[in-house]
Amino acid sequence: MAHKMGHKEATLLIPGNMTEPAAKTISAHVNAIEKDFASAYLRASFAATESVEADAERREKTKRLIKNSDEFHILLDMNDPDTLFYLGVAFAYGKKIMPIGEIDRTPKKSFQNVIIDISREFEKSGLLKTPVNYGNRWTAGTRAYICCPVRDADKEQVAFLKGLALGMRFGEMNVHYPAENTDQIDDRGIDICRQNGYAIKEADMVFLVYDPTSKGTRFDLGIAFALDKPLTLVNVDQVIAAEKNGDRFASFLLNWAQPTLKDTLKLQEASKVVKRK
Repeated sequence: MAHKMGHKEATLLIPGNMTEPAAKTISAHVNAIEKDFASAYLRASFAATESVEADAERREKTKRLIKNSDEFHILLDMNDPDTLFYLGVAFAYGKKIMPIGEIDRTPKKSFQNVIIDISREFEKSGLLKTPVNYGNRWTAGTRAYICCPVRDADKEQVAFLKGLALGMRFGEMNVHYPAENTDQIDDRGIDICRQNGYAIKEADMVFLVYDPTSKGTRFDLGIAFALDKPLTLVNVDQVIAAEKNGDRFASFLLNWAQPTLKDTLKLQEASKVVKRK
């Protein structure tokens, strides 16, 4: 959707299954920004009928659009499976992120608060361009970021993740595990995003423990995707099972992941050995 006035470009992300009220909100937003932007690109977050290959191609195209745009405007829909993924992409590129329509600040840290803070504080925040002090300082060796649930992880997941991180460190990998190496004391949420984003930026590879209910995981994966980080699936069996149950994002992850299943299973076994000890 091209507009001839203004000089900037914006990418507008809209839900793949858009309701009538949402469509009206989008229309009003486009009309409001028309004078300020030379071009505004409307991108649906997902299309249910796409093949895995078409989905991967659309994600790459959307990533390039966001990278080349001056701003990223988003209609926040927490039920949309890809909203937080593309939010992470825009965050990684240091884009000004603007909400479409009104969103309210929540009492506790949330992605609503993150969007509000970025839109209000963008000029002074610097996002990933500003170095941050996070818990684990990288040393020599392969640098690995563990992308996983943190705030909503259950006891079993926490035990597995701690064992995985310890096992990888025994294997002489330099590991950033957010629950241990990111300062989680953050009432707003944006400082946690900055720390994790900078760690992903400096990492050589990302190891994913997939939980389809984890919002933070989707956001971190968007950052990793934007920065072209190699992805290893740790709990690959669960990802395959999710794909069989119709999880299209799981299909994308299987297409993105580069190491072999054999390499992944070695990591899982290392974690089990550590936990037995």
